Amino acid sequence: MSGEHGTLALSNGATEWPVLLAALVASLPIGVLLQGPDGRIVAVNDEFIRLAGISARPAELVGIAFDGTAADVHDLIGTAGPAGADSDRAVERQCVPLSAGDDPLGHLWLLRDVTDQAAARRAAAEQDRVLADLTTLRSDFVATLSHELRTPLTSLVGLTTLLLDGGGTLDPEQTECLQAIGRSADRLLRLTDDLTLLAGLVSGGLPLPEEPVDLAALVAGRADGWGGAAVAAGVGLDLDCPDPGPTRLLHGDPATLTRLLDDLITGAIAASPPGGTVRLALRPGADGWHVAVSDPEALPDDPAETSRHTAGLGRIIGRAIVERHHGSTTPAGPEIHIHLPAG
Repeated sequence: MSGEHGTLALSNGATEWPVLLAALVASLPIGVLLQGPDGRIVAVNDEFIRLAGISARPAELVGIAFDGTAADVHDLIGTAGPAGADSDRAVERQCVPLSAGDDPLGHLWLLRDVTDQAAARRAAAEQDRVLADLTTLRSDFVATLSHELRTPLTSLVGLTTLLLDGGGTLDPEQTECLQAIGRSADRLLRLTDDLTLLAGLVSGGLPLPEEPVDLAALVAGRADGWGGAAVAAGVGLDLDCPDPGPTRLLHGDPATLTRLLDDLITGAIAASPPGGTVRLALRPGADGWHVAVSDPEALPDDPAETSRHTAGLGRIIGRAIVERHHGSTTPAGPEIHIHLPAG
């Protein structure tokens, strides 16, 4: 016997196989109706009767003839609706034609109760919708908050600068206070910019250009600035970026990728103790670029100082930048590993 899903071998001497077939059909946890080549129902089980919502016993259906068309059997299945009065039940229906070579043997009709699976799919879809709404709400809130903060902070910076440039009217203590106010206001302005950037990255509302980007060239362009910061902090800097040969380019946004590298290196420099070394390793691969950066915060000398910098937005924004470039970030002991797929 064969069907579209394979073959079934039967022993030539097995005279009891009709009994075995009947027992098999009766014990299956799914609804089964077997229709012979003449369109008559050969076997049907209780589960089929239950799921089809038919008000009859299996023995009353055996021998009933149909012409083998899907419409006829679906008419039978639909006489009382799926599972009778239980209208919330979801039933999956399938018809498998049976044949022996070119000779048709009939049809196997299957009913499966997929109520739980359907409910799980609906719940997952609803959860996705709620999460999407929350993400949008959060991004809108952050964008609005950043905008509302920027106006007074800009005024504060401007007025502080004006007072400091007034010349000769402030004593040293007043000057120091105004300078501290200006520094704090500048820091808050940068924070509002970071919040706006993060909201746009997470929500997808910030469009990123798709340009060819050479990561090795980005590192070379920032090396002097990083080196100066490392010297000022008393930290060594090792940029391990060998010539990759023929340039392998990413397709992404040079500005945000530069921001990613800046945050990683400057954050590592700030977290390293004097005399330490920050290392950046950059390697092109067949599947994109692989970046490894020292992570001094992963192994703090003082567990109570688990980290000044991790609490900031730098790493959060970095992860968002990597995700927008379809990459991945993985902590690996004293390093952070980043994979950015080639475009």
